[in-house]
Amino acid sequence: MNKGKVSIFAERLGKMQQAANEAMAGYTPGGIRIPDSVYMARIQAELREATSSGNLMISRTFTITEGEFKGLKIWDNIVLEQLDASGAHVLYDRGIQNARRWVESHGINFPEDIRQLESVVNQINDAAPLCQVRSITTKKGDDEYTNVRVMKVLDESGAEVTAVEATQTAPEAAAAADQDILDGMDRAGLKAFITENNLAATVKVSVKDSEDDIRNKIRTAVSTAEGDAATSEAQAEAAPAEETASYDATTLLAFCASQQITEVEEGMEVSQIVEIMKTYQFKKAELSDDEVTMLSAIGIPDTNLIQPPPAPKPVAPKPAAPKPAAPPAKPKAPVAPAPSAAPKLGVPKLGAPKPGMLKPGVKK
Repeated sequence: MNKGKVSIFAERLGKMQQAANEAMAGYTPGGIRIPDSVYMARIQAELREATSSGNLMISRTFTITEGEFKGLKIWDNIVLEQLDASGAHVLYDRGIQNARRWVESHGINFPEDIRQLESVVNQINDAAPLCQVRSITTKKGDDEYTNVRVMKVLDESGAEVTAVEATQTAPEAAAAADQDILDGMDRAGLKAFITENNLAATVKVSVKDSEDDIRNKIRTAVSTAEGDAATSEAQAEAAPAEETASYDATTLLAFCASQQITEVEEGMEVSQIVEIMKTYQFKKAELSDDEVTMLSAIGIPDTNLIQPPPAPKPVAPKPAAPKPAAPPAKPKAPVAPAPSAAPKLGVPKLGAPKPGMLKPGVKK
């Protein structure tokens, strides 16, 4: 290690001490998962369209004001529209009901003319009231979504804001009323209640059941149905995955580093990182399925995912021209027979008779 460089860096860092102290005053840690619990938070809200679906929704940001997670944010949306089978935007019934409940919790009347809803949302945003909220994580398949329930709204003095009186019976009051009705019913009345409330499939009454047994079965069935309805509501609110902060800053920072996006820095909020990522294009062929899912979930448009140009089609080789036939071979010239060897004149052997001569002793 070069000690000279260390001393130079220490000197340069020392010159930044005061500026660093000032910068740290507004520091909020990133990449921390906020556990489900009750928190005090300031709320900000706006009416806007969902990035991918285009559905109208109230986007809410809750900034925690005290405790271990002070300064961190929880995001949640109230979806007001959904897409029908033809792809048109239509009212989402449960969403508009949740919007009314949220508006009235701030002591504000829900507008009869729904066109005024945006001004009401802006009014709440400008006030940035302090709220007691509960964060709830909902699992849907392999994904997790965060929903927020506003438990109470406080004014600047810390007193709870009186919610606008509901024009409909609250679920708790309705359940209590049902319980009072059941207590006063005889066996025949209880069986009629089961039929009128479509509980026959879940409440089975036998001859041995007393009236108290039947009441308990009815209450269990009603409680279970309310729990299922609450679960369905949480899932419906969490449906637009692209609008939920299901990916923390640490995950996005790691992805940006792999893509050499240098503008993203430690300490940025998720929303800031996403806005920078939207200015980049990504080669889809080089991304994993999880990374493609993440980009869609945080609202990166599909147009930012580029496909490689199609590979050129292989050109079929041209058929080779047929080679010209070889000319017929010339017939070989007949081989002349070798001349027969001329008889050699023999030299008579010694003792052999010569022509015209007789052997001795032979008369002619």
